[in-house]
Amino acid sequence: MKYMNKILILGQSSFLGSEFDNFIKNREIDILNSYLPQMISEDNIRNIVQTVVDEVGAVSMADLGKVMPKVMERGEGLIDGKTAQQFVREILG
Repeated sequence: MKYMNKILILGQSSFLGSEFDNFIKNREIDILNSYLPQMISEDNIRNIVQTVVDEVGAVSMADLGKVMPKVMERGEGLIDGKTAQQFVREILG
């Protein structure tokens, strides 16, 4: 209902067409984002990486191939691989 009221108000005001279009686009983006899964935070990714490194017994970059698959599995598709790899490199580097 608020959305419809906003449209009516905008329609009666002196908004330019492009401003109204931007409002609609932003609203559509907000709606779509509400359906997307939220990615895991960097702090949580770092904790997962550290836990996996400890469990696997990784000690060098040669163990990257052992660590990354387990990290990504733990993240259940919600981990950014590039960020995870950066943390693995920091810990093992």
